[in-house]
Amino acid sequence: MAKVKTKNNDIFDKVRSFEACYKRLEKGTYFQDIEDNRIVKIYVDAKHLGHYRRIVYNVSKPESTCLSNLHILKFISEYFTKPIHALEQHDIDKLQIDLNRNAIYTKTKPTRGVKNTPITFEYKRTIVKTLKQFWTFYRLYMKEEHGVTIENILEYLKLYKPVDHNEDIQFFTLQELFCMTKTLKSLQMRAFYLVAFELGGRVVEMLTVRRLNCRKENGKWSIILPQAKGISASKKRIELDISNKDFDMWMNSKEFEANDYIFSYTYSYWRKSLYLTSKSTLGRIITPRIFRKSCTMYLIKLNAPEQYIKSHLGWSVTTKAMGRYVNQSVIEKPQFMTNAIKKEIFPDIEKENLMLKEQQKAQNNLLSRLQNQLEQQQAMLENIIRKQSIVDLNSQEDLLLKIAEGIKSKMPKD
Repeated sequence: MAKVKTKNNDIFDKVRSFEACYKRLEKGTYFQDIEDNRIVKIYVDAKHLGHYRRIVYNVSKPESTCLSNLHILKFISEYFTKPIHALEQHDIDKLQIDLNRNAIYTKTKPTRGVKNTPITFEYKRTIVKTLKQFWTFYRLYMKEEHGVTIENILEYLKLYKPVDHNEDIQFFTLQELFCMTKTLKSLQMRAFYLVAFELGGRVVEMLTVRRLNCRKENGKWSIILPQAKGISASKKRIELDISNKDFDMWMNSKEFEANDYIFSYTYSYWRKSLYLTSKSTLGRIITPRIFRKSCTMYLIKLNAPEQYIKSHLGWSVTTKAMGRYVNQSVIEKPQFMTNAIKKEIFPDIEKENLMLKEQQKAQNNLLSRLQNQLEQQQAMLENIIRKQSIVDLNSQEDLLLKIAEGIKSKMPKD
């Protein structure tokens, strides 16, 4: 059997995109203003390294997060049509009004034939958060490097949250997952779908699972996801149930070394495969990030304890991340709560119900015994009738023989 080739750490399209954007920052062509390119490059380096001189962050951010920050800062720059470092208070006031009036659209430059819709509330929050983080760094940087005090123009920037706002948390069920995997001919891809759903791992974690992260005991596979720098809090070994059969078949079909990647896919390939499969089978588009949310909803519907869900997904005990993964509109009331309420409000009816059940059970037992007795008596009667009929037939035969002998004796002899 052929060995599986290992992959490089820079396999993800996001990493390559980050490198391309970073090179444009270095050349001074990512933003229209040269000073913006220089300051944002320093800011991205600080976020990626986790510090800049006396400015220290709690954790260093991965390339994917830095790339998202770059895209959002680019979006803000195109919205203002002026350098970000040159923003003034009236610019922020205008931004706040447009955000709360849904006057900012997904495309800063409308294109003919492309639908342009207002940005979502979640994206608004991301814009405000990213802009505040960058402006905080810019103020500290100017104070440290040049001794210049920059006004905090973002102090009163706030969003108006609509009363009817409901975060649409997309997810898919276990039955929908099976519908997708039935159409997959590749054993590796089928195992990848099932493992990604059951583990609920992040995209970067799922694509970097190695053979040393997997263990088989008593016919059951267990996987501990690798630590992703800057985003993984804690990891535990999780035993496979849903995906154990397909994963075992995939592991037996290849020879893996300790540092070999189990799944030889890139992010773009998985996303494209998932796009085509979900659209043809479910009629809607599923992205790789929805696997983690679907795993969370699956555990919640199983009434798993909250602390186990946090441990399963690699969250800290005090995290508030679960609020961004739960779709409360589809959570049903547990049956045990309904039963408990019935017992508490209607105790007399519950007692009468138990008494009636006991009486019905006793009646059923009595009826069963009577039925058995009736069948026994019927069988005895049939035996008696059968024996009597045999006796009658024998007596009739003897009588006929005697008559025949009498007739024969009275006949004249030749």
